[in-house]
Amino acid sequence: MVLQIGQTLQNRYRIVKLLGQGGFGAVYRAWDTNLSRPCALKENLETSKEAQRQFAREATVLANLSHPNLPIVFDHFSIPFQGQYLVMDYIEGEDLEEMRRRSSGNIPEAQAMEWLSQICDALDYLHSQNPPVIHRDIKPANIKISPEGRAVLVDFGIVKLFEADSKTTMGARAITPGYSPPEQYGGGSTDARSDIYALGATVYALLTGVEPVESIQRSLGATMPSPEDLNPRISPAVNTAIMRAMEVLPTQRFSSVNAFKGALTKPVRPTPTFQVSQAAVFQPAVAAARAEQPIKPAKAGTPKWVMWGLGVAFVIVCFTSTLFGYYFILEPEIKRREMQTTQTAVALLLTQQWNPLTITPSTDTFVLTFTPSPLLPTEITDIPTLTGSPITAATPTNIRTPTEPILPTYTNLPPEPDPQVLSLSGDGVVRLTLNGGDDYAPQLSRDQRHLISFSKYGEYWHVMEIDPNGGGFIRQITSGSVNYHHPHFSPGGDRILVAADIAGNYDIYSISFETGEILEQFTNDPGRDVHPDWLPDMSGYIFMSDRDGEREIYLDFMDGSIPRQLTNNDEDDGSCKVSPDGRHIAFYSTRDGNPEIYLMELSTGDTRRLTNHSARDAEPAFSPDGVWIAFESNRGGSYDIWAMRLDGSGLHRVTDSPNWEQIPEFSPDGKWILYQGKSGNNYDLYRIPWQ
Repeated sequence: MVLQIGQTLQNRYRIVKLLGQGGFGAVYRAWDTNLSRPCALKENLETSKEAQRQFAREATVLANLSHPNLPIVFDHFSIPFQGQYLVMDYIEGEDLEEMRRRSSGNIPEAQAMEWLSQICDALDYLHSQNPPVIHRDIKPANIKISPEGRAVLVDFGIVKLFEADSKTTMGARAITPGYSPPEQYGGGSTDARSDIYALGATVYALLTGVEPVESIQRSLGATMPSPEDLNPRISPAVNTAIMRAMEVLPTQRFSSVNAFKGALTKPVRPTPTFQVSQAAVFQPAVAAARAEQPIKPAKAGTPKWVMWGLGVAFVIVCFTSTLFGYYFILEPEIKRREMQTTQTAVALLLTQQWNPLTITPSTDTFVLTFTPSPLLPTEITDIPTLTGSPITAATPTNIRTPTEPILPTYTNLPPEPDPQVLSLSGDGVVRLTLNGGDDYAPQLSRDQRHLISFSKYGEYWHVMEIDPNGGGFIRQITSGSVNYHHPHFSPGGDRILVAADIAGNYDIYSISFETGEILEQFTNDPGRDVHPDWLPDMSGYIFMSDRDGEREIYLDFMDGSIPRQLTNNDEDDGSCKVSPDGRHIAFYSTRDGNPEIYLMELSTGDTRRLTNHSARDAEPAFSPDGVWIAFESNRGGSYDIWAMRLDGSGLHRVTDSPNWEQIPEFSPDGKWILYQGKSGNNYDLYRIPWQ
């Protein structure tokens, strides 16, 4: 039975989205209402007694695993006549299957090896358990790359504890054509070598862009092209390692994943090293000269003054000869050989026969180290003897040294947070900024370590990072003569969704949180696109635009399709937010006269009004548990923050101050509401405890 979006299991796990589905079950993204965080829920629909026994036994083992490249399984349960369920960490990021399709199989070998090395470490950890844990469904779609670049092996729904001489049970069986070894189709025992086959097939697909021939077809005689036949850039070592890992017979594969990892990085042949020594040029010549012209001893009885005279004369002759030989014979030869060596090396480089790695200069010797290119034959003959003088590396003059960006200095920041206590059930209000400019629309990252806002200092609006504990600015994220509005953190916290006026009108962009660099431009329309907000799984986002003449709400799935218009009326709809489970959006609309708060179900488009007041109600925001909506309203005379449940009940005032308090945003842990407050002529940021 496919679980419904919004359905809650065990009074704790609310289903948010179907991530994948197969014959024996499905994987969902869910929301853990106890811990207020996303999780992955794996459902096994095989309800036979054999499958149930296996699940109960192996789920306990999985719950005790801990490795940086594996998700943590923290709960498991069964529902009679329905299925068994594993609950584990939800890993943010893109899986390798998505990357493979996006890059058409052109993932660089070095990058793929870095990720797969981490997966080898995870598999070695699994296989070293007692008894060994066999993953049994390794494929690109089950390897996720987190925003910080960590490779994680996910989807533990069909792991199996290894038992000698035991056959694979139906409850543990799963087949992915192209990646599953023959023994996994039934009738044979799976062990660590089964995972090695699947990992080899994964490397094959990532580097060639082609899924391997199914193992059963190969066992019946079908041939499979080698990786280097499909991609000549693959190094011979990797090609050989993949083919051995994917042998049809388990006995012919690597005996351990560590052996496979070592073979993937094994050098094909030694790197030739050539040394050029100045001493090597002169010493043989001096030795030869001494051999040809030995110094004869003087005869006995010769006067000493004669001996001294002959000695001086001999030194003069030798010195003169040496100078003559060096300048007229030896030096031209050295220069000729240096030129020959340089021309040869340049020719080799230009023809890509050799790739330079290092040049190490010293006082009298330099070493050039080259690595043969895998595109050329393994043997290159007639390598000239390299001779010459020491090389002095020239200082480059056309390379710009990177510098830290020059950011504005704010001299009017308070040295400590400026707390203000209001009479509101004894709760304290903390002032986060105290500046001469205006600070708007605060939002915390999911880990609550970073707070962003768009702020106006001077002529332009910029995205700023602010101390979440109060005290003002940390740094300016964006700069230049561009206006930025309404920033929103991605779930992973590495990027920010923002509206930016770059080309003369506002469009939606994503920018790097670390550098402010524009990563993607999502819209390009003459209309004004603002107020973006991510869908929980980052598959798309919503935004407000006046591209049809009135302000309406749009949904863009970032798949190249035209954004879908969600609202369509003659009045303004705006300030939209997505619920934590992705089922609803909240927005304000003037369709019934005054601005009111509305709730729309995304799957059906059903919309209902939640407020009904002559005042202005706007800027809604969902609480992390999806139960409450906070919004701004001036129904009390000045603007304050109010809150109500999703059905409109429980309406109450959160702030009570003569200052204007607007644009609320819940903290991810649900303990605070952040907002902008106007005191005097400027807006600053505040937070107030919630509930």
